[in-house]
Amino acid sequence: MTSRVSKACRVAGIVVVSSLAACHFPREPVTFRDAAPDAISTPDGDDAPSVDVPSVLDVPPPTDVRDAANESSIDASTCPVLDPETDGFRVGGSSVVASSTVGQRSVLTPPRLGTGCAMDFSTSPSPERVVRYTMRDGTRLYATTDAPNCEGVFDTIVYIRTSCEPDMSMALACNDDDQVLSGCTTGCTGTDCPRYASSAAAEGLRVGQTVYVVVDGYMGHAGRFRVVLTENGLQNATPPGTGSGLVTADRCACPDTRDNMQSAAIAFPSAGDIVVGAGGRLTAAGDSITGTRTLAFSRVGGATLQFQLNANGLMASAACMNTRATMDLLVADTVVQSFEIQTSTPVHVPVRVAFQTFGSLTVNNALPVPLALRLRGITPAGCGSIDIERAPPGELRLLGR
Repeated sequence: MTSRVSKACRVAGIVVVSSLAACHFPREPVTFRDAAPDAISTPDGDDAPSVDVPSVLDVPPPTDVRDAANESSIDASTCPVLDPETDGFRVGGSSVVASSTVGQRSVLTPPRLGTGCAMDFSTSPSPERVVRYTMRDGTRLYATTDAPNCEGVFDTIVYIRTSCEPDMSMALACNDDDQVLSGCTTGCTGTDCPRYASSAAAEGLRVGQTVYVVVDGYMGHAGRFRVVLTENGLQNATPPGTGSGLVTADRCACPDTRDNMQSAAIAFPSAGDIVVGAGGRLTAAGDSITGTRTLAFSRVGGATLQFQLNANGLMASAACMNTRATMDLLVADTVVQSFEIQTSTPVHVPVRVAFQTFGSLTVNNALPVPLALRLRGITPAGCGSIDIERAPPGELRLLGR
């Protein structure tokens, strides 16, 4: 976490690019609306209706937040904020906001809070942007820059506050480096790598509560960013290195812009899918829920997932401290997203995998395409199991063409 100035295309958010040399950001705020309930593919293979998604979104150049043009983004307390409803867009259960801290003011300071933000950041302040978010249906808000843009690397610090006024707030969560993308080293050197993305989660929130997600920089740094906000969001997990059909390098790559032109929702997992696991539960590495669907796309470049737990059997005891189940989502036998289920993950309520993109994946949409949720393992080993509901079904949302 030293001085860094470099460019590297890596795992992006909804905005994707056509090459490592061309990276794009929103020129105007774009609002993405969720697909209607009938826009879902069922296990019999029916194609899901697709929803157009802008293929190229460009971030505006940094502006002075005090300009009259920005008055619509300033709340009643004159705190400059971004609003996902007007300055961002939705993909499934995730809200995505892309912006830049370059040219902004340094008003807030990352808190010293837990192991995620253990040092004093006040000695070298950085400019920040603040996203105001109102809870819709969850009690946990997961905010991550693990879905970064493809034009440069920005060492972020993400924290969540009850207010964006410096003297009127309590910090709820803070994270400097989550190390999820620590394997993304191609095209970057030293600390100029995606491992310095951040993920913070605020617990115990209520529906209708407004919180302020701050994207700050490490020790004076500034840059462009893309932050994904997901209610009841599951912690992103490090992608598997090899042996999955998609190696770490593919998760670090940006898909072709054209591969994120449309969105389709698919009912998965559902009652017709097959569970491989003792007693219908996922217990041992390799246990899975599998099925096939006919997809609307021949190329896929992004995914997000929502489902419910029927039972959370992960143990919490002296021998099973910080138990977590690491899961991989596979499309066409290729891992496209990885996440963790923890002992605190609730049952019978929607939990969500934050949206991410990946290197473009080619599929044969003339035939049913295999889908799977596969347990990579439970840590510590032998500390329980999980049971994922299939009725009601989950919703897998893919971006592609």
